[in-house]
Amino acid sequence: MKTNTIGELLRQERESHRLSVEQVARLTHIREEYIQQIEANAFDQLPPAVYVKGYVRSIAQIFGVEPEPLLALLRRDYKEGDKGVLSTYSPLAKKRGGLWRGPIKWPAILAGGMLVTIAAYITAQWMIAQRPPPLAVEKLDELTEIASDMVIVGRTSPEAIVLVNEQPAALRPDGSFSYQLQLEQTGLVTIKIEARDERGKSTTIEKTVRVKQPQPSSLP
Repeated sequence: MKTNTIGELLRQERESHRLSVEQVARLTHIREEYIQQIEANAFDQLPPAVYVKGYVRSIAQIFGVEPEPLLALLRRDYKEGDKGVLSTYSPLAKKRGGLWRGPIKWPAILAGGMLVTIAAYITAQWMIAQRPPPLAVEKLDELTEIASDMVIVGRTSPEAIVLVNEQPAALRPDGSFSYQLQLEQTGLVTIKIEARDERGKSTTIEKTVRVKQPQPSSLP
C-alpha cells in the first residue's frame, strides 16, 4: 500500500479483491453512497465519527485487513468537529500548523539544534568507549617463516595491556611494544597477540607461522 489516505487504501483493497461498491455494500450492510464517500475521503458528508469507525472496521474485515492501523490513520488525518463529524482532509492546513505558524521561532530551532549536537556527541563518545582497543602487528603474515627467537613488534592503545601467547609484553607510553618470542617447537605454530583494556574488551590477532629448524652449530 503506497498511498497515505484511508480512502485510497480502502479503494485499493476493494479493487484488489475485485469487488464493486455495490458488492461491498451488500456484504457490510453499509450504504453505497457511504462507501463511495469514504473512498473519496469526503468524511464531512458522513454520519458522526463513531459510525464512520464502525464502517471502516466492517469494510476492513471483509478484506481480511487488520482495522486498527486504518483507524490510526483516520485519527491522524481527520479531526472530529463540534457535532462529532470528521473534517475534510486538508494538506494545506496541516502544512500551516505546528512550528511554522506565525513568525519563525529561531530560539527554539537553535536550542533544538544544540540538543541534537550534544546528543550526537554523547552518542559518538559512547560508541568510541564501547570499541575494543586497536591492535596492529608488524611483519607477521600468515605462514611466514620465522626463527625460533623472533621479536614481535606492534602497537595498541597506551591504556591497554598486551599478551603474546598469554605472556605480558612491555608497553611503551605511546602504545608501541616489542616482545622477544622464544619458540621451542618447529614447524607450524600459532602465535596469539591480544590487547585488552581495563573494561575487559579485547582485540586478538592470531597468525599461524612456520618456525625454522635452528641451524647446527659450526663449532667443533
